[in-house]
Amino acid sequence: MATITLDRAYCRETDSELTIYQVRDLHFDENETFDSLKAYFECPYKDCDAPFVGVNCAKVKFKNTPHFRLLIDHKHSEACDYGGESSKRISEESKGKGTERSYKVSNYPEVLLLERQPVPRNTGKPKKRRKTSNSSTTLDASPSNSGNSSPYTTSCLESVVETWVSNSEEDLRHSLLTIGDKTKYYRNFFKNIDYFTDEEGLIYWGNVKLPIKPYGKGYSIIFKERPEFEGKDRQISIYIRNEQIERYRKRKLFRQYIESLIDHPGRDVTCYFVGAYPKLKDKDVESSTGSFRPLEIHLKNLDHLVLRFKEDSEDL
Repeated sequence: MATITLDRAYCRETDSELTIYQVRDLHFDENETFDSLKAYFECPYKDCDAPFVGVNCAKVKFKNTPHFRLLIDHKHSEACDYGGESSKRISEESKGKGTERSYKVSNYPEVLLLERQPVPRNTGKPKKRRKTSNSSTTLDASPSNSGNSSPYTTSCLESVVETWVSNSEEDLRHSLLTIGDKTKYYRNFFKNIDYFTDEEGLIYWGNVKLPIKPYGKGYSIIFKERPEFEGKDRQISIYIRNEQIERYRKRKLFRQYIESLIDHPGRDVTCYFVGAYPKLKDKDVESSTGSFRPLEIHLKNLDHLVLRFKEDSEDL
């Protein structure tokens, strides 16, 4: 039986429909006073006020993909698409151990914008709209209240990365993603850093070499992979200036990530980035073993980077 995914909810504090990633963005934004642990969420449709709870909306690192679930011992209205037997099944599934892992993103982001979108406010609850698929009947994830023709657009790289990581290639077989002037299937948009020379403008990923160390007045995240470029195996890294972190609206969150990479080198961490491309450094770098010329990545925006921790313990 297919599992219904609750990937967005109505938030009373913003009087708008929010995705779980918009909630995470607000929670960690130091320019906001929003606390997702105190916020009230409910079914996003006007004919239903079933209470929701956010799963991993305030976690720094997590194993289970963030989502909303129906509060235990509550149900949707009969008029709601989630009502009746579906409502009963969701409530029962929420009581069991490990059920969070069974939730899959059913409404995939279709457009990733590299400029941050403002979080919607005071738009109220959207009208009910239905979207059908081969596996189940779900609610359309389009942020527009006018219908389901608008693509699911996001400026949150984390949302796109989690869609890719938490779903199989078969799940995403027919799912397209657009970034800038490129439209591709999900499987073709994610490129291991070893093969970055194949094409520019993609989402690149690789494994982080730990522990990381301060580099000047910033940090250098070095990839384990050493791609071949101009006849040599090259070290490749992302240089992040301290000033860039200080200007970032989620700097405390980012420093928590960085500190965990310094203090806990035993972790398995994958780094994803977008909107930048590796460039050969203009001069050699001196080291204890000699000089070398690495590839460097300079991000314009820290929202364009995601560090994903493969945790063996509970979500942090």
